[in-house]
This record gives sequence, structure tokens and C-alpha cells, in this order.
Amino acid sequence: MCGADVGDAWLVSRLTEIFCTRHGELPGCEMCGAPADPPPYCASCAATTVTDQAAVRVVLPAVRRDLHGLGIRLTRPVQVELVPRRLIDHLAEPELWDVGHPSTVSGMTISVGDQVLRLTVVEGLPLMRFGAVVAHEAMHAWMAQRGFSEDLATPLREGLCQLTAFSWLRRQTDPRAALIREAMERDPDPDYGDGFRTVRDAVLRKGLQPVLAALRSHGRLP
Repeated sequence: MCGADVGDAWLVSRLTEIFCTRHGELPGCEMCGAPADPPPYCASCAATTVTDQAAVRVVLPAVRRDLHGLGIRLTRPVQVELVPRRLIDHLAEPELWDVGHPSTVSGMTISVGDQVLRLTVVEGLPLMRFGAVVAHEAMHAWMAQRGFSEDLATPLREGLCQLTAFSWLRRQTDPRAALIREAMERDPDPDYGDGFRTVRDAVLRKGLQPVLAALRSHGRLP
């Protein structure tokens, strides 16, 4: 950050980047824990942020390609729209919106019945987090287009979407992807954490297609 010799002691981020201790008073990067000036991301993670629709058009084809590799293909294309944090928080009404995370809303799938209008993602997320949110919301869209019941229990619905995001992240070589996966595996949230682990365990036991068939037909895991 400052170009000085780190000396006899130093700080190491979760991405193994080294910083001198004089930066230890700065807030930690939300992604990797490195000193962030300005927060919420360090310079390295901030360099990957998706900040406008032009950037979405550049990175989205690779995200879509990896989702297709996972078998997630939408029957009708859906626009991915970046929105400001204040707008996505304002619009996060459970009876109208399907949110990407309960405590820090990062994405929403806007749909009416099986008609998915658009996927919204908060602007300024690092690429790996952006891709994970798109993958999560794409699974919501996939379920809506295929007539999954809106009464499907929240832990199962969100758990399946988190499993899709987790599977997408496993295909990425950026070390930030591993950091997000670790956080997902430890998430204590009953819907997004416990739900993810429950659905993942069912897929490991029974396979993905039987799990999808059971959730669609009966609203429960096989």
C-alpha cells in the first residue's frame, strides 16, 4: 500500500498478500481481510468489482457458460440489472421480492408466477461475489420457470439456490471463490446456511435430479 519495507513483522491477508503493520488500524476487506482504504474492499478485491451494465455485459457470458455446465439453463432469457444498494434494500419486501440473503440483500429475482421479469444484483460487488449472486438468483428463476411451488419451504428453496452458487464457485480459479465457499459452509443462518447443508447432503446421497424431482413434485427431499 505504501511501498515501504515491511520490516521484521507484517500482516498477511487470506489471499496471502503481505502488508506492513502500519496499516493494521485500517478496516479489513470484506472479502479477504486485507487493509481496506477505503473500505469495504482492499485495492486488490476492489479491482474486480462489477460497477456498471457495461461490466455486466463483459462478465456475464462466462457466468452463464458455467451455469450451463451445471445444467442450469433458463427457458427464457432474463436480464441481469445492477442497482444501487439503497434501492435494493428499499425494495426488499418479502411478499413481493425473492431476496438473495436476509441480512445483507445482494440480489433479487423479480417474477410473477412463472414469468421472471429480471434478476437484480447490487452494484459494486467483486466478481466472484457477483457471480455467486447471479448463480443463486438464476436458480430462483429456473425454479419459477419450471413451476416449482411458491410454498416450497424457505430452507429448501434457498438451500438449493445456495448449492447452485456454491457449485458455480467451485468452477472458478480465483482464490476469492474459495473464501466465499468457506463462509457459505459456516453460515449459521437457518435458511441460507442450514438449508444449504441439508440440500447438499441430500444431493450427495441421492443425486441432483432425484432431489429436483422430489422438490418439484412433493415439496420435500427424497
